[in-house]
Amino acid sequence: MQLPNGDFSSPHVLGTNWSMGTPAHWGGNGATISADAAKHPDGLQAANLNFGGGPAKLYVNLWGVHTGEQVTLRFDDSPSTYTGCTLDQVQHGQQFTIDDGHKNEVMSTKGASAVGTPKWEIGKEYTFTASEDNARVNFASKMPQGTGLCGPMLTNVRAERVPAPPSTGIRKVELPAPEAYSGNEPLPIAAAVDYCNGSETQCSFTEDEHASYPYYDKAQMAGEVHLNCGRNAFEDDRDVTYTEKTFDSLTQYYPKHNLVMVPSDAIAEAKPKLADQVARGFEEASDESWSFGRDVKRYVAPTIQPGEASWIEVEPARERLVGNFTGSTNDFRLFAVFDAPSDRYPDRWYQRTGPMTQAELAMCSSGRRTTITPARERSLVAMAPRSGMSAAGNFALKPKDR
Repeated sequence: MQLPNGDFSSPHVLGTNWSMGTPAHWGGNGATISADAAKHPDGLQAANLNFGGGPAKLYVNLWGVHTGEQVTLRFDDSPSTYTGCTLDQVQHGQQFTIDDGHKNEVMSTKGASAVGTPKWEIGKEYTFTASEDNARVNFASKMPQGTGLCGPMLTNVRAERVPAPPSTGIRKVELPAPEAYSGNEPLPIAAAVDYCNGSETQCSFTEDEHASYPYYDKAQMAGEVHLNCGRNAFEDDRDVTYTEKTFDSLTQYYPKHNLVMVPSDAIAEAKPKLADQVARGFEEASDESWSFGRDVKRYVAPTIQPGEASWIEVEPARERLVGNFTGSTNDFRLFAVFDAPSDRYPDRWYQRTGPMTQAELAMCSSGRRTTITPARERSLVAMAPRSGMSAAGNFALKPKDR
């Protein structure tokens, strides 16, 4: 995995200098040392874990690391080459700590033979298990107060993770909360979302290939159940429709924190530019298209046998997409999760048939609904009078004698 500015090349420092500003993309109050002052065998700049008269610290977040993953840091260290050191301060090595959020381990450089002489140890290792996502690692000097710029030097920091299997048990309606940062410091989610949605190129989205995965959702019934109560099989041709929507950690986060997004459950409509960034990032990583929802209509013509029930079930193919947005003009990062219909895997359609339930059988055998027909043994007929005649009354028609 890439660690930002692990060689401390930014800011670029000229001359022989042990006290330039904090390295870019790192937090804390440590300083940047020029290549001439660091005297690293590969000509690298370094970080000074002393600054402002005494011990300092530097920290960085390991972007993309997930809770429970094993991480190995590799780095080079040396006692200070600062000409203001005393021999006693460097000849026995200089101690510093590494804090991974779960444990704090004391490390030491090798000792120097003379003031101003480096003793670089190349490829040191520190391994730990991440206790949180985007775990923070803190390097802190243990030199006493009053030692000035004479502190441990650090450079060529790299990180390697052993990716954990993706968390496939998380429901799409309860996705992990998003995280946002400015540099290494927390940033309000809404500020990062609004920034990325400012234009189509304001942010870029990168998929976490180790945490993302396609899957089939639980089968769901599409359309109606049809019952054949008759004596003959029949073909039930019809259109079946169903809708698949997208879920994401941002729209789920907003209402829980009294934030407003309109519409509240459709990120592609509420934040269209941010949604375009997601689609582009997925398509660049997978060479497949991304969908923020779809309506499906299929023609089916199952044959239903006598005494059977028939219905259609669908197992929708979906994509769980984990990744992060990075700002194009600043140091913003936004981590989010999306769950959407898959365009690269087909849905599974099942024509299901089976015996009727007792309630359905009872319905089939129940009497047909109807109404009474009045008895008509004899009918009284009122004959309309002919023209010029008046009605004399009513009389009964009698059968004609044979």
